[in-house]
Amino acid sequence: MLPDTFHPPAPGPAQLIQAQSDTQAVLTWLAEHADKPATLAGYRKEAERLLLWLDSRRQTLAQMKREDVQDYRRFLASPHPAEQWIGPARPRSHPQWKPFTKPLSPQSINHSLTVLGALFSYLNDAGYLNGNPFKLL
Repeated sequence: MLPDTFHPPAPGPAQLIQAQSDTQAVLTWLAEHADKPATLAGYRKEAERLLLWLDSRRQTLAQMKREDVQDYRRFLASPHPAEQWIGPARPRSHPQWKPFTKPLSPQSINHSLTVLGALFSYLNDAGYLNGNPFKLL
């Protein structure tokens, strides 16, 4: 009998989507809502704001921790620097578009975090992420 010395690592969850980047993963999630244009538009706005914020911090979705969620909550209440984040409503394609027209109200912040929690749950279930820091709220 051979000695039982080699134990291969247990396989991790299989990635069930073909995304190779955070943007592709978010677009896959958004595609699930294509039949509901109003929902799609709202979810896109929340996901885009998060991706822009993460990019400004040089972070990825997978690097988000509970503390980052708290930082993001504070950011939504007071996006700064304001000149980078806040501006008049313009089409997304406009060169002077900004992701916010004003800081978010507490109700809007809660809505944003709920949407992003759903995004993280989807990406976690899809094997793209390994956890959901929004569930810890």
